[in-house]
Amino acid sequence: MFIISGIAFTIRRLGGLYRWIGSGIDIPSIRPYVYALNNPLRFIDESGDSIDTSQLTEEQLRAFNESLEELLKSSHFRKLWTTLSSSQKIYSIVVNKNQNGAAMFIANNKGGVISFGSVNKFSSINTFSHESFHAYQLDQMGLNNSTGIEIEAMLFANSVAYDLKKWDQMIMLGGNNDFNNSVMTLQCGSSLDWDAWRTAIESFPRNVGDGRYRNLTTTVYEPLIQYFYPLFK
Repeated sequence: MFIISGIAFTIRRLGGLYRWIGSGIDIPSIRPYVYALNNPLRFIDESGDSIDTSQLTEEQLRAFNESLEELLKSSHFRKLWTTLSSSQKIYSIVVNKNQNGAAMFIANNKGGVISFGSVNKFSSINTFSHESFHAYQLDQMGLNNSTGIEIEAMLFANSVAYDLKKWDQMIMLGGNNDFNNSVMTLQCGSSLDWDAWRTAIESFPRNVGDGRYRNLTTTVYEPLIQYFYPLFK
């Protein structure tokens, strides 16, 4: 057990993943976007040409906006989404029921697509935040093939879940002790620990899941996540 900002946490294995289990009091939901016609996307993306939701049905768009409204209560997510919304690139939001996996980010020559497996996946704070960070990575520096790309997205998604006190959506890939300890150091530090960053990249469990991480490299690079510290505040 460890303590962060007065909240006790343990990490337990649930299914194929490790989850952060914490005790805390949820803050009642507040809807701050009434003046934006309950559309937080309109509030952020004034030009309406950076985040493309034109492929969503009315029902899907409603679910997307409800989830986005919740996520924008996180200062970490709001910083990221504001950047994406002012980008020269175009990021499309789609629902593809035939895809494998809950969600994925697919780069293209215009920017990219954040594709969700179902409308229900909009409500997953971890999934939404994780794939949005991949879009942010492409926008700010381009995507590489390092394990660090996934580590950054995981750290960011956990920081958003922490902001929103959604402890059950804080996830860590099950790995060896070197990986787990380095990720804990990265997640809980006040700034990026470069030794832990290098160790996490080199010890990343590429054999977990469905094999999607198998071909990732251990290239160490300067990560964007450093500009979001502290991740837990």
